Amino acid sequence: MTLSDLKPWLPRFRCPHDRAKLLEREDLSALQCQTCEKIFPFQDGILRFVEGQVGEISGSPEKFQEMLARDQYANEYDRHFSPLVNRIEIPPYLKSIRSPGSLRSSGSLSIIELGAGTGRITRRYLSFAENVVALDFSLESLRYLKKKLTLEEQKKCLLVQADMTRLPFADSSFDKAVTFQVIEHLPGETCRIDSVREASRILKPDGEIVCSVYHYSRAKQKAGIRQEGFHDQNGVPIYFYHFKRGD
Repeated sequence: MTLSDLKPWLPRFRCPHDRAKLLEREDLSALQCQTCEKIFPFQDGILRFVEGQVGEISGSPEKFQEMLARDQYANEYDRHFSPLVNRIEIPPYLKSIRSPGSLRSSGSLSIIELGAGTGRITRRYLSFAENVVALDFSLESLRYLKKKLTLEEQKKCLLVQADMTRLPFADSSFDKAVTFQVIEHLPGETCRIDSVREASRILKPDGEIVCSVYHYSRAKQKAGIRQEGFHDQNGVPIYFYHFKRGD
C-alpha cells in the first residue's frame, strides 16, 4: 500500500492532537495537519502517528516503556501462544464479533482493531470485513504483522502506529472497534476510560465495541494472584490489571 492508496481513507483521518483534518504532502511521503502542521510519515506501508518520543504517548512513562518492550519482543510474541491456547481463546471472541445481527448485510463492515500487535487475530477479520485498520503503538509489531499479510490482504488492511487513548480518526468512522487482551495493560483507570471513550467516539451511531480483558475471577483471588501489578517482559515491567464485574 502506498500513500496514494490512502485517498479513500483521508476523510476519516484526524490529527490526534487537535482533531483537525489531515492533508497529503506534495511529495506523498506523509500526511500533515492543516492546523498545527505536524507531519505524520507513511513509511514501509505503516502510517505513523507515534515516532518514539515520550511526549507522543499520553499518560504515564509505563506506557512508553511497554512500547519499547513490545518492539523488542515482536519477533517472539506469537510463540507465547500455543495452538491449544489459540483454539480456546480466539473462537469465542470472533463469535461475539460475528454474532447474528451484528454484521451488515451489505458486506461493508469496517473494523478497527485497537492493540493489534503482531496480528494474532487480525487476518481473521479480513475474511468478513470490507476493510480493517490494525492499530498499535509498537512499530516493530506492525512490521511483523505486515509480513503475515498477502498482497491482497494488504489492500484491505491499513497499518497505523498510534496511541489508542488518542486516536487519529474522525467521529463515526467505523462499524466495530475490537480489542483483545489490551485494555488491561493500560496503566491507571484514566487511561482505560480514555481508551473506551475514544473507541466510542470513532464508532458510527449503530457501532459496537467488542473487547476481551483479564478477569479477576474467584479462582485467581483464592490463588493469591494480584489484581494489579507488573510482569516482566525482556527485563521491562509490563503493567496489568484484572477486571471485576462492574469495572
